[in-house]
Amino acid sequence: MATPRDYSTTLNRNPARSQPSIDWPKRGRLQWLTVAIGAPIEIRALLFQRDSRAEMADKETSRVERLVSSGGVVFRHNHGRLETVLCGRSDPVRWSLAKGTPDPGETLEETALREVREETGLEVELRDPLGSIEYWFADRDHDVRYHKTVHFYLMSPVGGHIDQHDPEFDVVQWFDVDEALSSMAYGNEAGVLRRALDLIKSRQG
Repeated sequence: MATPRDYSTTLNRNPARSQPSIDWPKRGRLQWLTVAIGAPIEIRALLFQRDSRAEMADKETSRVERLVSSGGVVFRHNHGRLETVLCGRSDPVRWSLAKGTPDPGETLEETALREVREETGLEVELRDPLGSIEYWFADRDHDVRYHKTVHFYLMSPVGGHIDQHDPEFDVVQWFDVDEALSSMAYGNEAGVLRRALDLIKSRQG
């Protein structure tokens, strides 16, 4: 029979607080998680609380930078079917909407038109705003967290060809809208496409 682990040397009551405090030995995170598996519930709660507080402290000390991009949902009717353009990378396979960052002095609308033209090879005209999406990502090597907002617009093609897209993506392709929704790599961009479809259907109805 296994001998129960003795926590009496590490668990000390703090007279100023009803919650116990722990004298933490210098262990790595994985070691503490291993200890927590066999610990009493009270100990496990404090172990994971400590880990969560450490992660929050890291976030608070990281520098935050805010980024803005804009792009578009390009659509067409082809033999009675509604289609949209997606831009893809081949390794790994990942389909997304065309978008990019503003050049100095550009408006969001001008950026969206230019980025869609460059990344899809299509000449497009802007129809309606579709709102924006927001997300976070991090550069841990430089301790920077980024908050990015991407504005999207509904667009229709007036010229050009997808074979004329720039090297930003490996391939650009027209999709039936249902296939596009199931192929897109990012759920928030799929939400933008659904918003575009609702707008198109409301105009047709």
